[in-house]
Formats: sequence, C-alpha cells, structure tokens
Amino acid sequence: MPLYPSSEKLTKGLNQKFFQGIFRHYFKTYIRANEENLPEYLLKSLKLMKRSEAYLNIHFLKNIHAFEQAERRLKFEEAFFLSTGLRPLKTTSKTSVQGIPSPSSEIFQ
Repeated sequence: MPLYPSSEKLTKGLNQKFFQGIFRHYFKTYIRANEENLPEYLLKSLKLMKRSEAYLNIHFLKNIHAFEQAERRLKFEEAFFLSTGLRPLKTTSKTSVQGIPSPSSEIFQ
C-alpha cells in the first residue's frame, strides 16, 4: 500500500489505514470521475488498462507490474490529451495569426 505523508500536528491519531479508507470511499462514490475517456480500440491496440483500474492500481497496488501498467496508462492519457488539445492551437496560429514583422535585414549585416 502507498504511504501518504502527513504532518503530525494536523493528523495526530490518523493513520495510513484512515487515508486508504478515504481513497477507497472516493473511488466507490465518485466513480464517474474515473469514467473511461479513451476509445476502446486504442486501449486494446496499445494494451492499456482501463482508467478506473489504473487509478486503483496507483493507490492500492497489487504488485509492481500492475503499478507500472497503471503509471503507463496515466502518462499516455496525459500526453494524448495534451497533444490533441494543442493541435487546434497550432493550426490556428499557422493560419490566422499574423506575427510581428522583423526589422530590416540591414540591421543584422
């Protein structure tokens, strides 16, 4: 089980079991936050675990292999949405945004 750091002043009397219970409750109560956001074909072709399974394996790991697969899934998700989110910005900047004209090349001679 992962260990969650705490300040003794703030968490006196609370232990790791308490924090693990909070996370378990969160995952059961707010499972909608863990709904899958990648298409099934992508999960299969890249052999990625489901999002909810990844979050559970990060916080309540079964073994190191499951943890590594969960980490791989979450890193891929972040990179995927970052790259697809930036693509429209890149296209827009190339097609519709005028840059500032540079000074005459005479200055640099």
